[in-house]
Parts: sequence; structure tokens; C-alpha cells
Amino acid sequence: LELLSATPGAAPDLVQAAADKGMDSQALTDEAAWTGLALAAALPLLGAALPRDQHGCCVMPHPHPLVKRTARAGRYINVLGRPSYHTNRACDNCDEAICDRVYYACSEGCDIDFCKRCHARLEALFSGIDRRLATWVARFVGRAASFALTRLSTAERRALVSELAFCWPAPMFERLVRAVVDVADAKVVHLQDNTDHISADTEFWNTVGFLQLLYAANQLPANECRFGELVPRGPRSSGEWQRWAANAASRAAAARGEGADAREAAAALR
Repeated sequence: LELLSATPGAAPDLVQAAADKGMDSQALTDEAAWTGLALAAALPLLGAALPRDQHGCCVMPHPHPLVKRTARAGRYINVLGRPSYHTNRACDNCDEAICDRVYYACSEGCDIDFCKRCHARLEALFSGIDRRLATWVARFVGRAASFALTRLSTAERRALVSELAFCWPAPMFERLVRAVVDVADAKVVHLQDNTDHISADTEFWNTVGFLQLLYAANQLPANECRFGELVPRGPRSSGEWQRWAANAASRAAAARGEGADAREAAAALR
């Protein structure tokens, strides 16, 4: 709530609708209801906040400014006859050795370096992007995931999963899943930048755990029949199935009947 109150334009109509729906549900405790409410209120701000690189993966800004560094020794001529420098550093974006005289490093001493080309690409990605909002989105998702996994009891998490599975509209649920996946993808690149030990980045691992809750919410309608329903609804988000169906190799394996899973998939296709 503190994060939401500091952010303008939090879609008051959506907040009111989510509040009415959450407060009318007797199965939800106060903390679980307010967790769902906070996610619904922040949802309009979570989409398209992080830019995507040339591979389609989301990128988040490094928490500290990157400063220009200049190599002053170790000059040599490479096999192509070009002047190069022994910087003893590798670019954290392209994973190639930095041989240019100019490169970029974290001003606060984080173990992160960018070659001149990758730094230019990142600057181009974030041109016209609100970096403050991008940082806020990553922080909000991490804290919301940590709250759900560490503050809610098992019964409260089950109630939250049920709320996401049966009360949220499917488009809202898919937007939430996409936002959390984007933040998790973007934070993978920054694990080594922020800590010497991967396990110390608890918000990242809690975000991965929250993805498991979203997966459970996606599968719940496929396993349960609600009152008045004769058959299960099926998974909430069909994105995984659509990606599988679009893969020619998977379809070919299903047609050949390779393995039990493939035979089941072939039957589903028929």
C-alpha cells in the first residue's frame, strides 16, 4: 500500500471493483484480500514498463549509474590488425571480452561491466522509458511476492490462489502473469550484479515462488468443478498450449506418437 500510494494514476475504478470483489469474499482473510487488491491496483502500471532487447527479453536498469572507464595500458594489435586493450574484463551483456579502450562500469563498485556497443544498445532501449517506473515495477513485484510467500499462511495462500483462479477476469490474470514473468526474466541478468551470493537475493527467489502460485491458480480451474458446472473450465491461460501447438517439431513428435505425453497431445490435437 505504501508503494501504491506513492504512485500516481493507480486506476481508481479498477481499485474499487477489486475492493468490492475482495471484501465480499468470506473465504479470504484480510491480508489475502488486500494482497489481491494491491496486485489489481498496480496492474495498469506493471505492463510495458520494462523494455525488451533484441531477443525479446525484458531488461531492467542497473540500480546504480554506469560510468565511463578508459583503459590506459595493455595496448596490442589483434589478429585483424586493429588496436585493442587487455582490460581483463568481460561484458555482462554479450559475455565477450572487452577489448575496446572505453567501457562502462558501475559507479558503486558492483561487479558489472558493459562494452561500448552494449552500453549504447541499453541506452537506446531506455530512451523514452521512465526508469523510475521500471525500477518501481521490479521492486513492487518482488515485495508483493515476498509478502505472499512469507507473511501469508498456507490457508491464506490457498485463498489467494482460489481468488486469482475463479474471481479475476482472464485478461487481468494473464496480464499479471506476464508482468511477473517479465520481472523474473529481467532480474536473472542482475543477480550477480547485486550480490556475491545468488541465494541472498531473496526477492528474486520469492518472485520465482510466486510464479508457482500463479501456475497453481492457472491449473486450478482445470482440476475443479464449481457449483453449477458440469465439466472443469480448463487452464485460465492457454499461452503455453498455444506456444506448443505452434511448434512444428512438437506437432511432428505428436504425430509420430513418441512417448506417452506425445500420444496424449496427439489425441488432444485430434
